[in-house]
Amino acid sequence: MNDCDGEVCTLDQHPAASHKLPNSLIDVCLIYGVDEKTSGSLSRLLDPTSDSTSKGLHEKLHQLEVEPYCLAIINALHTHFPHLSSGGLDDSYVSIDTAVDEKELEVSWDVVKTLQKFFFPEGAVIEVTNEPSPASTMSIVLTDINGLRTYCTGLCFYRPFTIIENGSEYRLEPCSRKSYPSDARFVYIPTCAVFISSSPCYNIQKELLSCLLYKLTQVDDLMFWDVLKKFVQKLFLLPLPPPGIICIEFSLDDYAGRICPPMSGFVNLDIRLNYPFLSLSVDHVLQVVGALLLEQRIVFISTSYTLLTYNTECFLGYIAPLEWRSTYVPVLPSEMLALLDAPGSYIYGCHTACLTADVTSSVEELVVVDLDKDDIRMINYPESSIPKIPNEVCESFKQSYYQLKRSYELEEADHPMRVPAIQTLQHRREYEHRYDICLLELFLNLMVDLFGELTNYLCSGHLRYEESSTYKSANKDTKEFYKIALQTDLFSLLLQNRNTKTTRDSFTLLSDKKRRDKRATVSCALTEEESTPKPVKQKSEDLSIPKSRSLFSRNHSHQPTTTSFTGSIESLTVSKTSSLGKLSLEQPRSLLESDTLNDNLCGCDPSSYYTLKLPSLQDEVLPHKFYNALCDTLTDVIKESTASTDKLAPALYLRACGLIAAGKFHDGFADFATLDKHSVQLMPSQRCHVYHLCMIRTSMCVCVCVLEC
Repeated sequence: MNDCDGEVCTLDQHPAASHKLPNSLIDVCLIYGVDEKTSGSLSRLLDPTSDSTSKGLHEKLHQLEVEPYCLAIINALHTHFPHLSSGGLDDSYVSIDTAVDEKELEVSWDVVKTLQKFFFPEGAVIEVTNEPSPASTMSIVLTDINGLRTYCTGLCFYRPFTIIENGSEYRLEPCSRKSYPSDARFVYIPTCAVFISSSPCYNIQKELLSCLLYKLTQVDDLMFWDVLKKFVQKLFLLPLPPPGIICIEFSLDDYAGRICPPMSGFVNLDIRLNYPFLSLSVDHVLQVVGALLLEQRIVFISTSYTLLTYNTECFLGYIAPLEWRSTYVPVLPSEMLALLDAPGSYIYGCHTACLTADVTSSVEELVVVDLDKDDIRMINYPESSIPKIPNEVCESFKQSYYQLKRSYELEEADHPMRVPAIQTLQHRREYEHRYDICLLELFLNLMVDLFGELTNYLCSGHLRYEESSTYKSANKDTKEFYKIALQTDLFSLLLQNRNTKTTRDSFTLLSDKKRRDKRATVSCALTEEESTPKPVKQKSEDLSIPKSRSLFSRNHSHQPTTTSFTGSIESLTVSKTSSLGKLSLEQPRSLLESDTLNDNLCGCDPSSYYTLKLPSLQDEVLPHKFYNALCDTLTDVIKESTASTDKLAPALYLRACGLIAAGKFHDGFADFATLDKHSVQLMPSQRCHVYHLCMIRTSMCVCVCVLEC
């Protein structure tokens, strides 16, 4: 059904709908706001006995706060209009209709209620003016009781309405701005479109929301729902690429999109990873990382809700492979500030105006990070500060970071401008992607320096690392840091993963390489010592910790450790002695010179991507035809890449998901079975029910055949 047709129907089956794409870029789209169907709430807010002239009514409506409703829930198969199913606009209307099964909507009603508060943290305010406030975007993360995260990106904008008075009743009427004079005043109602996904694809979703807003502004508001539904239904066809070298490109109206694979097995973020460095100094960034590793109670504050999410997400990526499993709410509405008194560790993000001294006075041991002022405050700590990351490790990190060319403008200062402009944009994106990979490798190196030798020691059967001579030789500050770090859930999970992992990830490979390098250095030192005449008087052994080696290395070396680190930026290569080094115009190499890694530690170089172009999305698209065309394209890719696992495994994964969406469950299951032989890492996890869905569907088909026989 089309909402504009006036029929009272709450569930709309999309025409020619196929099955849901398991790895879709977007799972659900929610629309919040007030429209002509829910404008009855205005009559309850306005006093009918007051001045009802146009001028007086407009003055009363301006800056009037209204309750936003959930106007629509759109997924790959259905569109649901909760406000129509409630049957009216009376006081009992609660924005949702729980009669519809949550599985059919693919989103829980609790999430629908919660997002209404998050995306209107300061309320939905009406504006009566010639031009409304500019649109804004916001990204938040929801965490369920099992620790699974849902990522949401929303676009808040204003729709123009005229207000119709009928006695004591007022209702909104959608209108076209083109049919009114340029200086006409409209009643602008805040509206929010929210994309929900199981993956943090912030940038691509923000770009798609911007395209949606552009399309809505180019047509009459009377066509709002038609344009919105047609655009969003195409987005459910877009697949997410798995880790590997396959990059997906698509064309949607005037927008040319590109979805890159995850940068590493640890971090899957579709945002720039340098946001914390744009707000905080390097010392403060390392101080926040140290607080995370010690599982402190941390609150980020800013006047920008989006920056709260981007910064907290980046910090969680910095500490990979350690996984934060405590409370995590990057945007905390003012109504939920009481959660600051909750026990245990947490990460919250609050608007600067909300976190006052009265709010934090009763909170024990709170770390407040002010992103706008580059300031960190310790509130109600028994001591003035908490233990910090050992100074030797921090200095090594800073030395490497300062040698990076951190600006695209500086890199391109001596180069001519690329024509056409799309080439400049593409080159900039590739540069930023490579730079982010380098930044991740810097922090991976930091985590290995801190915990690499430690995990190797404990995983080898030693139960108490405090008994080792290396720990005893560490200084007091270092011991205080590790005394807390060893007791955290972060480190416990890291050890558990090291003991149970059957594959060697980047953290393990880098730890092993550093250990081999140190052994080789010690061996060379011993050889030189044997060939050198010994002095008559022996000097006492120096038990201090060399700055160039890991704090918990069991192999003492008196020479600086030389490690090769090369970033992935095509014009950005990193080589380091004792840490990392300059970005230059050399050909990028991997940090690990090992046959087991064909790409960089934290992702592939964009120049090595294989581009998969999706079938056309320009006109009316039938899902089953789109999926069949996609599977045919992937079949050709699979035939061409039988000898290359890097391309074959992602192609099998994508084709399996496409076959499931096309309703060919048996073929999809067969592709997953083949994928299991080539890459176990790409097999769907417990979060993704694709594999189980294939098995269930296949079992059902077998049972039906048996019964029919």
